[in-house]
Amino acid sequence: MRTVEIVSTPEDYSLPNDQATLSACLKYLRLKTYDYNVRYSRNAYFASPDGLLPVSNINGNLVSGYMSMVFNLKAFRDEPKVETDADVLERKNTHHIFFFWVADLLRNLTLYLTWIESNGERCTRNHFASLYPWPLNIYYFKRQQKSIIKYLKSSTGWSSEDTGEVLNRFDAACKNISSLLTEGHYIFNRTKAGKVDCLVAAYFRTFSAYSKYFSCLTPIITKYPSITNLAAIMVMPHEYSATVYEEKPISRTRVSVAAWSPTMDIIAIGSPTGIVSLHKYKMGVNWEVTSQDSGAVSHIAWRPDGNVLAVAYESGRVEQLNHSDGSIIYTMEFGSKSIEQLSWVSCEHEVSEKESFFPPFSSLSVFSDEIFSSRNEVNRLSQPWINGDSKPSILMIQFADQSIRLFGCGLYELLSFRLDSFYKIYGCSMAHDFSSFSFFSLSQEGALQLNRGPSPALAEHCLPLQRISYHVANLLRCKNILIWCLKQLQGFWESTLVELDSKLTTYSRMRLENSPDWSLRNELMEVILFGHVSIDLKEYFKRHWSPSAIRRTGIAMFKAYDAMEAVAFQQLQFILMQLICEASELLGCIRDHHNFECFGLKEEVVVELIQVVGTSLQKTHELHTIVKYCSQYLRPFFHWLYEVADSSIKDMLRRVDVNISQAELSLVITFVTERFTPCFINGQLKSYQIELVEQYIRRGGITKPLDLVMGFKASEEYFKRSKLKTLIPLHDSLDKRFFPDGIFATSNSSLADLIEVQLSECINKVATFGEVVSPVGLFQEPDPPLPLIDHVSDISKYHLCSTSHHVKPTLTNKSMQSLGRQTCVGTVDRFAFVRPRNDLNTGETIFIYSVDPSGARKGFSIDVDSFATDDNPLKKTYNIVDMKFFESSTLAVVLTREDDISSNATLQWIIFVPLDECITSASSLPPNSLLPTSHTLSDHLAGSMSCDITRVFASTVRALSTGPIPRKLPSTSDLTEKTQAGTKFTSSDSFTSRARSLFTELVTVRGHLNHAGELISALATSDAKRQRMYHEVAKEINGALDQCEELLRQLQRRCRGVKQSEEKGQGNEHRKAVCRSLEEFLKTLRRTRDDQVSTYCRRVELASRLGDAPIPPFTSQQEISSVGDGVRKRVGGGDVSSLFGYSSSQNTEALNTDSLPEAEFKQLEMENAEVYLRLISERNEVQRLGSQISEIGRLQSMVTESLVEQAEMAQRIGEQVASSTELVREANDHLRQSMDKTRSVRFWIVFLVLTLTFCLHFLD
Repeated sequence: MRTVEIVSTPEDYSLPNDQATLSACLKYLRLKTYDYNVRYSRNAYFASPDGLLPVSNINGNLVSGYMSMVFNLKAFRDEPKVETDADVLERKNTHHIFFFWVADLLRNLTLYLTWIESNGERCTRNHFASLYPWPLNIYYFKRQQKSIIKYLKSSTGWSSEDTGEVLNRFDAACKNISSLLTEGHYIFNRTKAGKVDCLVAAYFRTFSAYSKYFSCLTPIITKYPSITNLAAIMVMPHEYSATVYEEKPISRTRVSVAAWSPTMDIIAIGSPTGIVSLHKYKMGVNWEVTSQDSGAVSHIAWRPDGNVLAVAYESGRVEQLNHSDGSIIYTMEFGSKSIEQLSWVSCEHEVSEKESFFPPFSSLSVFSDEIFSSRNEVNRLSQPWINGDSKPSILMIQFADQSIRLFGCGLYELLSFRLDSFYKIYGCSMAHDFSSFSFFSLSQEGALQLNRGPSPALAEHCLPLQRISYHVANLLRCKNILIWCLKQLQGFWESTLVELDSKLTTYSRMRLENSPDWSLRNELMEVILFGHVSIDLKEYFKRHWSPSAIRRTGIAMFKAYDAMEAVAFQQLQFILMQLICEASELLGCIRDHHNFECFGLKEEVVVELIQVVGTSLQKTHELHTIVKYCSQYLRPFFHWLYEVADSSIKDMLRRVDVNISQAELSLVITFVTERFTPCFINGQLKSYQIELVEQYIRRGGITKPLDLVMGFKASEEYFKRSKLKTLIPLHDSLDKRFFPDGIFATSNSSLADLIEVQLSECINKVATFGEVVSPVGLFQEPDPPLPLIDHVSDISKYHLCSTSHHVKPTLTNKSMQSLGRQTCVGTVDRFAFVRPRNDLNTGETIFIYSVDPSGARKGFSIDVDSFATDDNPLKKTYNIVDMKFFESSTLAVVLTREDDISSNATLQWIIFVPLDECITSASSLPPNSLLPTSHTLSDHLAGSMSCDITRVFASTVRALSTGPIPRKLPSTSDLTEKTQAGTKFTSSDSFTSRARSLFTELVTVRGHLNHAGELISALATSDAKRQRMYHEVAKEINGALDQCEELLRQLQRRCRGVKQSEEKGQGNEHRKAVCRSLEEFLKTLRRTRDDQVSTYCRRVELASRLGDAPIPPFTSQQEISSVGDGVRKRVGGGDVSSLFGYSSSQNTEALNTDSLPEAEFKQLEMENAEVYLRLISERNEVQRLGSQISEIGRLQSMVTESLVEQAEMAQRIGEQVASSTELVREANDHLRQSMDKTRSVRFWIVFLVLTLTFCLHFLD
């Protein structure tokens, strides 16, 4: 029979029913091995005689839909079989009736949910709106909807039913279909798929793919797993499809390594420049990260759960990246060691997590934007907890010096050993139960061997190994989060009392110069008790510390205190409790000497860790108490201070009247009398020691214990509640035996000393015990090497691969408890390699070797000379490009050969070789040899086990490659052509070198921007040297960005100047893509530069408001102030002209205040005050303009909403016009029909009138 021609709409033009029917047709054609050709046309719907798709041409007959195609194919079979058996005919008739019923039901259900149900109708309307312009989209939608409703109403009655009745119909149909899947995978309990299976699988996969239409079917589908299994089986290795996606460059540099995720449709790609990027299955970029000074990416390996990506670089660095955003979770440095292999070993036993004891991270308010500004950092640190490895996997790293190192959970080193007796090792693998270690080796004589070393002791310790690695990895993660939390506390503290202390100190210095016996405490008490405010204090409030500034300072302080309280109470205590739980479980494991003694962990080290964690938890409890204690005084004090300032400014002559409660007033009196302690250095007032939190978050110990600060006595209840050992009572024997001072012991060390020093050292001690673990007793003597092939020259041609999987345990053969040793159920280990062709044989040969748990070895070989789906009339030789195990039961082989017509073209296939049946039927092998039985590839394939990927392969190569890839070995003519084309690639090489140099320059600028961002923090500490460095770096950055912009313009002009004859198609598009990528990179850097400049300006303005403005780097003095720091010289936000690349035309010289006379000094002071007031008025003007601009924005949003409403109204009017036009057309049709019907009536009426007229005339 001739090739079946199929016409359908493209995927983006198809509706769900059309897509399901097309998928069913293609499944059936591939199942019956018919040759077919699919052509996609946007107008395929108009070519169908009855509106059904796809349209098929079968030997000149045009049919539409799935059922018509199936029965026409049966009619054109070469040898139609005539059945005479009555039972068989009755059974076939039943099957046909069921087929008709299922096809009608699924089609009607899909049409109803697509065209009638409200949600589906809206989606379909939007689908037409995206394909056709207005008003054609409305016309086409209405016309097709009308025909669908007419069909559903006239033939089936589905249009009059509601959604509930339709879902009940579908539920009943699923129940009937599921009842026919009781004994096998296919309907009617058949051993192979048929037309009904293809139809059901296609529709159910369509329901899953178009979830926006069929979300209401999900609860029903999940009730019938046998049907979903049928849909999944229909796309397993019995059938394959190839789709050419859109070609686009996915990397700016050549791809060095790539790895697919084991759980998602994403691929990780590494480049020789150290860039790691994650792409979706259609090559959309998720994220991209660059590791500085790490060299090329050499290996990439996914953790079995797909949440972590391990990346190895040529520099000997291994980084573990989070799959969601590419953030670095952990980094390991191995110096100059070259990494040869990176792989994960999946463990089958889960470790119980402690989610029932602790709330999830996402429920803590500490992870919200209101408290933390660096949300990305929080997410990065919390990801290892949220996406934990419940089945702790082992990261195996092989180095060039033949050493192997194993890391539990990718963090904790469990084992390290060296294979010194081998010349070169390849393809190391560990059995999933750790019962054996296997690898290929190459001797000095060039002999390829397979080596296996049994390790039953290590297999018995598999469960203890998993648990200890899991606990130690969690300890390391806790340490990182605790250190970050402490930094957050320090950052919040710096923004609390800086302005309060600065203002009060400035005022006190000014008063002490005139009156050495003056006291701030006495003056504030005078205001509190008698309401008398001195003239100096009123002037200070009016000029330097307005009520609005006091209110702003108080609000900022309260927010900072709330944040510190949340950190101390939620995050720090939460992580410390997690840490003490992990350490306690680890201690319990270590005390099981029978199972854990071989790992070298000491009980004393973990006990010390628990002691330090308990002390840190007690210190965190004290910090939380101190924060609450300070905040209860600061709130009424700021309330009172605001009332005093506001009243004194309103009336400078009368006494102030403060509206404050008596309880708040008593707290203010306590705060003023007990907390205002002046600090004098060399006779000069330095500051007021108001804050008590600093002694906890800085190193150096505690100066004021909690009981002294709070005034507690040992007999009081408050003192008891400040001790965790009374809140969490432990057994007396535990305290005396293991912890003489108690777990929650009190220490004079600060919280910073405990976390950054003591706790980190204890965790590092625990984590370093496993670095050099001797393998004595864990590995037995290796088995004798199994010789494979002699005289191996190029190992890459042999495509070595291996796999391992657990044997399913029986009811009587289960593992032991989670803490004890496991009973080795055993694994099946399989190895495969290729023997290249030579002068004696014509094709390549695949060798498969399998070892079962009992030690029995079997194997077979496959001669790759022909297979069913390729005729190969010229007997071209096949070459194996790559070979991998697809799970353990299938071997995937990429096969190529030269095209029959052109020797420059190449044909490619993916061959899936089933292994289970072949290995079961293969004979056992001798102990020290590999002489398997030989078969041909055609014996293993049934025609449907191969997939032609020629188009996909060529498309992928064009997308991934940045240069020409040769299809075959170069000949003399090829070398001549390359010589002639040498000049052709000169411009391409020049473009590549220019683009590479520009990219390198942009990466350098990005590094400068990162350093400049670190220098911005100097503004808070008045470090003039760092400020001067920041201005110099900013100038260099601006110059470099301008230079890069000019280079990019030259590159774009060069790209546009290339003649079309010199560079065509893919090369020209590649140049444009490179220019676009570089332009986006440059814009990103400019946005980062602008953000840094705005941050700089805001910090300068903030520092100016706090009275400690940083001086620009061109100023020679460290500080400019007035007498007694009464009025500071404001620097107007700083000189930021250098940040934008402009140099100041005038240099400001600082005046030496010591050489000025007092009169001139006073005059300058008044002038500075006037300038400051003028700046305040200008700031108010700017704020007024800002409010006007916000009002303009609000009006613009109102105008936008009005325009959107008008657009919606226009769309509704258009729909009404379209419907009115349709009604007018129908009315005209009815009028014409009525006129046709009344024509004969009018004739007879006229005839009767004439007859009666003549009769009357003759009668007269």
